[in-house]
Amino acid sequence: MPPLLPRRRSYVPAYLEFPARAIARALYRVRSLGTEHIPATGGVLVIANHLSYVDPVVLQMACPRPLRFIGYKGLRDNAVFDWCFRKAGVLSISATSPAEGLRRAIKAATSGEAVVIFPEGHISRTGQLMAIQRGFEVIARRANVPVVPAFIDGVWGSVFSFAGNSYLWKSPRLMPTPVCVQFGAPIAPDEASPARARQALLDLGAEAFSQRPVLRRHLGRECIQALVKHPRRIALVDRTAERRVVRAGQLAAAAAALSRHLLRTVPERRVGIVLPPGAGAFIANLAVLCAGKIPVNLNFTAGKAALEASMKIAGVKTVLSADVLRQRVPNFPWPEQTLDLAKTLAAMGGKRAILPWLVGVWLLPNQWFASLLGLPKVGDNEEAGLLFTSGSSGEPKGVVAAHRTNGGANTSVIFDYGHYVANYDAVVDDLGVFDAMIEVRSNTRRVRIIYDTPYIRSLPTRLEITEATPDGPVNRTLDPIYADAFSNELVAFHGHILNGTRPLTDLEDSRRDLELMAKAIDKMKEAATR
Repeated sequence: MPPLLPRRRSYVPAYLEFPARAIARALYRVRSLGTEHIPATGGVLVIANHLSYVDPVVLQMACPRPLRFIGYKGLRDNAVFDWCFRKAGVLSISATSPAEGLRRAIKAATSGEAVVIFPEGHISRTGQLMAIQRGFEVIARRANVPVVPAFIDGVWGSVFSFAGNSYLWKSPRLMPTPVCVQFGAPIAPDEASPARARQALLDLGAEAFSQRPVLRRHLGRECIQALVKHPRRIALVDRTAERRVVRAGQLAAAAAALSRHLLRTVPERRVGIVLPPGAGAFIANLAVLCAGKIPVNLNFTAGKAALEASMKIAGVKTVLSADVLRQRVPNFPWPEQTLDLAKTLAAMGGKRAILPWLVGVWLLPNQWFASLLGLPKVGDNEEAGLLFTSGSSGEPKGVVAAHRTNGGANTSVIFDYGHYVANYDAVVDDLGVFDAMIEVRSNTRRVRIIYDTPYIRSLPTRLEITEATPDGPVNRTLDPIYADAFSNELVAFHGHILNGTRPLTDLEDSRRDLELMAKAIDKMKEAATR
């Protein structure tokens, strides 16, 4: 026979826990991720960011274990908080004399409880993570328990947060608030530090933020709905057309009409756009999105080789542009299917083709208008756009220097990528160990991918990240990946054969590789003659 009441999950008395849980579920839609990092038994210290007075409730809803919270003793001067602290069994701690509170927390963790502390020491006034205090280190090390970081996302802006510079005195949300609690991997007690905790919480915050339901919406649908909702509002002032004022309804109607034309005439998934900022570029990008395709905005100031490589990688065969721009940029590798935006709109029927959509903008609800275009509600992780920065095609432009030493056993080549250089070093010795890595550096971060060997399958590939912090450098090693490069290549090749997709590399890439090798050999010869 199933139990009449759900399983208890906190230290609050049952007659209070069950109705409080029902109320909380009506106000918040809590989603928890990473709960497998919480030990099923034994002591553990959970550290979490602090955004609102409802954080303990949300955290307990997300955690499968009862949580023993540590709270600021000064709050007990208020009768309501004092009653809540007593009923929930909260461990009080004073800022002026914290020793007694710390002893109680250490005792609770040592006895096998899951203890929670908000290491910022107070509720955030800005919605951002504040400075991490050192009290949690003492608890973790003296109790010898792991530290599990947790990040709460979604409660900022509620009546229980300080958003708007006030608590409670603001309009409540009409719909249940989606909240995500992301738990992270445990930190060993001897490795716990404010810098390590802050980095872990920031990383978890990024993961929790990415789970927001609003981010799963379709970009094209959101743009159309926003424009149609206020059609009279000025959306932009087009500096390319004598500062002409363009309203939201006009943009939505023009983009809708153009999208139907693109849907009929352009078979490719990606469409290039080469236009300066203005109404034309806005309409082109939105029309491509509404046609279910991906806009690829190309930088016409980049070099021809980089643009050719970018268009090849993107598979762009159709470009929306303007004849005036084509005349000004003759060296751009214009494809055969290059459409002048103004002429294309005129060929569609001009204002007569746009007029029905403009009527729809004014008469239809914004959600109906988006549905009329066949735009899905969910876009999630689907590709929304593709951008290439100058020289970012990923292909070297040349060889800066190259030389060989130790009888040819050591080879070094510096490749020029346009806006940065990359070093290639190969060393052959008698150690019988293969060492390979890819390393990218900036002023504050070093990212290194390490391969043990490519010749033995399923050995781990590790990602090491070193970052500069106010407390010194922090090193992190992310979980190893055991899929080997050969298997990945075979899976990709099988996909190309099965689905008819185009590989990212072809014989032309091999020809360019041989040209680079020839340049490297020439540089080696130059270095040898000096």
